[in-house]
Amino acid sequence: MKIRTVASPRLLPSWSQLLPGLLPGLLAGALLTPQEAAAQQQQPAPAQNQQNPGYPQQGYPQYPQGYPQYPGQPSQPGQPGQPPAAAPGYPQYPGYPQYPQGYPQYPQGYPQYPQGYPQYPGYPPPGSQPQPQPQPQVQAQPPAPPPAADVTAKLTLSAASDEAKALLGACLDASDNYRTETARAKCTEAVTKDDKLALGYVMLAQLAGANRAAVQKRLDEAQDALQRRAPSEAERALIDGLTAQVQDRRPAARAAFDALVAQVPGERRAYYYRGLSRYRVSDFDGALADLQKATELDPKFGPAYNAIGHLQLRRDKPEEATRAFDKYLEVAPREANAHDSMAILHLRKGELGPAVDSARKALELDGKFLKAAVRLGDALLLQGNPILARKAYAALMASADPAEHHDGALRTARSRLLEAPGAPTTKLILDAEKDYAAEVEVARKLDRRADQVGTLLELARVQLERGGLAETARSLQTAREVIDGKDGKAESDAAKPAESTTAASKPAADKEKAERERLDKAAPTLTEDEKARLLAEVVVLRALLLSSVGERELAQERAGELEKMLRGSAGLARAREVRGDLAARDGDRQAVVSLLEQSQRPTAKLALALALGGGKPGEQIDFAKAHALMEELSKRSLNDLETALTRGRARAWLKQNPESKDKPAAKPADRSSDKNEKIEL
Repeated sequence: MKIRTVASPRLLPSWSQLLPGLLPGLLAGALLTPQEAAAQQQQPAPAQNQQNPGYPQQGYPQYPQGYPQYPGQPSQPGQPGQPPAAAPGYPQYPGYPQYPQGYPQYPQGYPQYPQGYPQYPGYPPPGSQPQPQPQPQVQAQPPAPPPAADVTAKLTLSAASDEAKALLGACLDASDNYRTETARAKCTEAVTKDDKLALGYVMLAQLAGANRAAVQKRLDEAQDALQRRAPSEAERALIDGLTAQVQDRRPAARAAFDALVAQVPGERRAYYYRGLSRYRVSDFDGALADLQKATELDPKFGPAYNAIGHLQLRRDKPEEATRAFDKYLEVAPREANAHDSMAILHLRKGELGPAVDSARKALELDGKFLKAAVRLGDALLLQGNPILARKAYAALMASADPAEHHDGALRTARSRLLEAPGAPTTKLILDAEKDYAAEVEVARKLDRRADQVGTLLELARVQLERGGLAETARSLQTAREVIDGKDGKAESDAAKPAESTTAASKPAADKEKAERERLDKAAPTLTEDEKARLLAEVVVLRALLLSSVGERELAQERAGELEKMLRGSAGLARAREVRGDLAARDGDRQAVVSLLEQSQRPTAKLALALALGGGKPGEQIDFAKAHALMEELSKRSLNDLETALTRGRARAWLKQNPESKDKPAAKPADRSSDKNEKIEL
């Protein structure tokens, strides 16, 4: 028996009730594309929200009778609990979030809005055509700023033990204060304690100076240590910067020190090393800023004050240099280098007595600080005490460091020329030649070719001063052979089988020690830059030699050759100086003035002063300028060959030509009247 179920008229709405609600939906669905309609029909039916306690009812939009209910919402009063299925083509409102699992459920006690449930703007009124709503503009969020760098970050050295780390720190401190011997000893001990200490090997390479064989050996050891233990990023930047500095790769050194500053902005040495690298390329403003930053990070960091003082001296600002050196002395009164820097300042100012006192104080604090012996010898020599000066230079010559020995030997030879109150006598020149010849032999035995050639060139210049033309020619020929590698040194080294056999019979330890000592002392090769510079000086001296024997045309050809060897402004300037010197030897005063008026070389200034102030009274070209140049040369306080050739002569000229306030103004002289008047050099 079948039971026919009849719906109650009260539960089923009539067509008149349903039509107003269905008509807008049907019309909207008709406007949809088939794909959109299919996508809506395939959406899963969301789960029904059975309970919605605390859901805000006030202000909820009222929908017309019979309007289809949103999934998950309670039915209208008087309707069944289950909502009817959504009509096909129900309009989707732009931007309205579609939740795949139904309308989100709010937790119990969800906070009520004060004005009821928020109204959606632009919601279509009943029976109206829905209008498309503009998409909300989502503003792009700016990227999060990078984390701020730790401005207090400092360099941490890596080492296998605290003892090795302390030794490395002591090496850095000694090196910063130019105590080379102490720094070398501390770094050697540090790498002995920890053979993976790459920074220690790089410091030893830097302390090796001009000895390229020893430098390369230490750099190879540093690379091996880096392979076996990687340091921190900051320490690696420091290693890269110092390595590039030793190899004279200045852009690479600057980049590495920039990275070091970025990684450890609170480290004083980061700014100190970058400041020194800027100073080397004449970036004085940048160097000063870095060095001052180092003193701000550590007001007691003496090396930074020292560097500032020398920078200000380079800029010809003695007052600023004095303040910096005073501060260095204040923070490090027991540091030998602080007193040595004060000695340099006093010498620059011509204060010879205070220079002697400062140099002696430095040696009292550290007897191995031989740089102070240089300053002491120079101050005593310029004070008129050549014998005491040569005793100070003897301490340098007794040094085991060939570079210090070489410096002491050349200063001793020049002291003979500076001993004379005026032009050097023949006896003093011969004494200087003996000193030079002895140093040539020492450099030859040690295979230090750069030292050997440099000494030969100074010897040739002094021989030319004496008028020993044959000896000058021989010295220049020997220098050229050493530069070209044709001095027979290689052949003599190869022809030692007996000596090699004897060495082979020695224990391996003795052989290794002997080889290490040879590498530490020898500089077996000349770089291409050194060869170019030394060959240019050979050409200069050959031009002067040719002029001395009357070969003026050949001498002028040498000046042209010099322009090709030293290209650019350096070659032009050096060639002008040579031509000016040749013109002075020929007595062409006007040519001397035009060629040498911009030169800064002391010997060129002497020739210019003689040309300006020479001749009879009233015939001088510019007596006042000549007098000023001679005053400058007479006060020059450096122990170099240029000073040795000019200082005494300038003093003698000033004695013979005192400046007079009543002296008439100089008038240009007739060039033809003094064409054959030679200028003594």
